[in-house]
Amino acid sequence: MQRLRTLEPVPVSVPMSGRGNLLVNTSRVATIGIFCLLLCALLYFARAVIAPIVAAAIVANMFGPLAALAERYRVPRPLFVLACLGLVLVALNALFVVLGDALSYGAGRIPEIGAALKSKAAFLQPLIATIQGVQNGFATMLGSGSATSLRIEPSTSSTIGFLVQFLTPALGGVILFFVGLFFFLLSLKSQRHFVALLFERSEARLTALRLFTAIEQNLAQYVAVVTVINLCVGLVTAAVAYLVGLPNPLLFGAAAFLFNYVPYLGPAAVVTLVFVVGLVVLPTLAQALLAPALIVAVNTLEGQFITPSVIGRRLTLSPLAIFLSIAFWTWLWGPLGTLLATPILLIATTVYQHVARVEEPGFADWDSATK
Repeated sequence: MQRLRTLEPVPVSVPMSGRGNLLVNTSRVATIGIFCLLLCALLYFARAVIAPIVAAAIVANMFGPLAALAERYRVPRPLFVLACLGLVLVALNALFVVLGDALSYGAGRIPEIGAALKSKAAFLQPLIATIQGVQNGFATMLGSGSATSLRIEPSTSSTIGFLVQFLTPALGGVILFFVGLFFFLLSLKSQRHFVALLFERSEARLTALRLFTAIEQNLAQYVAVVTVINLCVGLVTAAVAYLVGLPNPLLFGAAAFLFNYVPYLGPAAVVTLVFVVGLVVLPTLAQALLAPALIVAVNTLEGQFITPSVIGRRLTLSPLAIFLSIAFWTWLWGPLGTLLATPILLIATTVYQHVARVEEPGFADWDSATK
């Protein structure tokens, strides 16, 4: 019996084959992909609620260093919150005033723009005549005689319905944003402690607190540096508009300062505005193209060289990553997503840097030595 017991097979751990590892990794990737798709669907279909709340959280964290400074000088938290809300209201009001002036200026001169484009772009007349000839030929082939222009005459009821349909979600989003900003600013410190207490180990809690501090500091530093750079861009744009001979150069400078917070799309809007006004005011097409060309050169120099070198390597974001982030969040959340694309990318970069830093070997000894 003892011999039979000694001959019993002993279980041996056999490593998983390469095919098994491939299946496990594939299932993990598929699970992560399904989660990302479901998260994108949630963000898209619930954007009317999630987007304003995310915007409020980002803006509240931008005021994080100021909140710590106000607490150090014993400023009451409700007074600080009201001051921050007032500052945000002033900034939004300035944006709407500049945007309204630009739109009213362009809308009141649409006939002049068409006449100026027709008279100053004489070299395009043969191309326009060729296009019209092709259009008339297709119209004749289709049996409709000559090409006719499409005229749309909307009724008053449809116009009012469209305005109500557009303004109702926008008004709800604005209310959600300001209410969320109020409560986020009021409970910045308690939110930090609540998230830190979710972890059991003291090292993880300390890392979470440091991550919140780094996000606030990076956002505040980014906004401060970008504000100074945008102010310089606005001054240069106003100077270019004045030297070229455009009317009201301060309007173009203010538009460049405010719109430059939105990468790519903001400078493109300013260039389009300058070109349209120059096309009406300036005598030749070459002079109308001079100011937009100079502004494009200034924005290229600022976006590709000045901003990355001033912010530093720690906050430098890849232009490709910024472009992809803007494209994704614009598709997901519209204009608000365009405005939030760069801050969201900056927060994600900060989180990744801290997570990668914690996972490095010997990080605990290095971190304790740098305190």
